[in-house]
Amino acid sequence: MTALEELKAATRESAEAKREELARVIDRAIAEVREIAKLKEESRKALRDILLDIISKIRAPYETTVAQAREAETIDEVALLWKDTHAFYADWLKWWEGSRSIWFTEEEVFIYLDRLIKNLERSSAQAYEFHS
Repeated sequence: MTALEELKAATRESAEAKREELARVIDRAIAEVREIAKLKEESRKALRDILLDIISKIRAPYETTVAQAREAETIDEVALLWKDTHAFYADWLKWWEGSRSIWFTEEEVFIYLDRLIKNLERSSAQAYEFHS
């Protein structure tokens, strides 16, 4: 074999080795992208589950205040109940508006929770104002 033939054979072997290495790198990158997508989906589902839990729990203080107000003996007691409830929802609204810009999306659950928190804060403020 001549020197040129040996050089040609060596460069082909080298090119083949690099192609195999590239194929391994691509396969690894694809696997990593799939893993990231899977993690993103799992994170999205976990966040959605937490938001759904919040939706089911965030109404409870309002409903409890309505029940307590029915049993209250004086208007001052009712006003105090609504004052406390409004403070709770005002705090939630402040936190929500401060942090939602970081992770808010147009998904239905985000939009619904956004409206719910705003409505509960507004309604509790109106109830407190009415009774005070």
